[in-house]
Amino acid sequence: MVIASCALAGTVIAAPAAAGSPSAGGGTAVVHGAAGPEALTTDLALVARGRGWTVEEAAAHHAVAEAFGKVQQEVAAKYPDAYAGAKLSDKPGGAPTLYVKGKAGDDLLTRVRAAGVGAEVVDNRPHSWLELEERSVRLNHRLAGLGFQDVVTSFDETTSTVEAVVTRRPNLPARAEQVLSRLSAEEVRDVRLTMTDADVASDEAAFGGMAVQDDGAFACTSGWAVQTSAPGPPA
Repeated sequence: MVIASCALAGTVIAAPAAAGSPSAGGGTAVVHGAAGPEALTTDLALVARGRGWTVEEAAAHHAVAEAFGKVQQEVAAKYPDAYAGAKLSDKPGGAPTLYVKGKAGDDLLTRVRAAGVGAEVVDNRPHSWLELEERSVRLNHRLAGLGFQDVVTSFDETTSTVEAVVTRRPNLPARAEQVLSRLSAEEVRDVRLTMTDADVASDEAAFGGMAVQDDGAFACTSGWAVQTSAPGPPA
């Protein structure tokens, strides 16, 4: 059995103890990955290879992500109604961006500057991150309520736009404007809808070392904790 987990760069999150595990007094072997500097070195090498960077560039990007991630969490926790998302630069070690609903206050700006990564603050966004999330969920429910069975909704915090991709169904509107006309003006504001004949929900492969984002900012690379129910190396 393979249990997916999110391993923060430099940290390993072990699989929870379960009945039959050594910590529970049974015979199950639990295999843990490398921790500390070794894990960070591995993460940086994987990110560098995946993005075509040098390891030094990946390390610079990681340093920015670490510093910016802390202030991002502070802002999101203290100003949930103002926090509208964040984005790391596409360039290694480049300046990240913090999005703010309404006018950014002095305390918020001071916190961002204190991170020391030259982050850009883009304020006067129309929706907070929580509002974007709620609008995305609500749109999904509304489209399902119209009878569509294959619906994927998401939001782009860089543009404050909610996006939906819907598979057409017989006896239901086939064009985006027809579908949107069945929703209220508030529900369609800042919404982009795409209609398709293809399936929009499909299984995707995942692997250890994938870049994982949290609220738009790089948070970690994906890791794996492996449990085996019999002695010997994991399969």
